[in-house]
Amino acid sequence: MKKIATWYSTATSLVTAILYILAGTGIIYAGDIRETGEAPQFIFFLAGSFYIFVGYLVRQERRWLRITLTIINGLIIVIFFQMWAGRPDVLTSTAGLGTKIAQFLLEMGLVYLILNTRRRMSAD
Repeated sequence: MKKIATWYSTATSLVTAILYILAGTGIIYAGDIRETGEAPQFIFFLAGSFYIFVGYLVRQERRWLRITLTIINGLIIVIFFQMWAGRPDVLTSTAGLGTKIAQFLLEMGLVYLILNTRRRMSAD
C-alpha cells in the first residue's frame, strides 16, 4: 500500500505541475491576474517546476522530507486563499480550482505516507 501511496503522491504532484504550467502559458484560465500583472507568468512556471521537483522528492523515502513537503504544500494552499479571498474570479478559475484540488490530494497522500511510516517504525 505504501508503494501505491508513493506513486499516487508523485502523480498528483505532477498533475499540479502540469496545471501550473498550463496556467502560465494561458491554456487554462487563471482569472485576469496574468494580464493585470498581479502574478507574472514566471510565477506559474516556477510553481510548476517546484511541483516537478516535489514529485521527485516524494520518491525519496525520508520521513522528514515528506513532513517538510507537507508543511510547504499546506502553506501554499493557505497563502493562495488568503491572497485571492476577495477575487472569486481567481478562486473559481480552472487553474485556481484545479491546482488546489490537486494540491489537496497531494497533501492527503503525503499525510498518509507520514502516518504509515510512523506506524511502521513503531511496530518494529
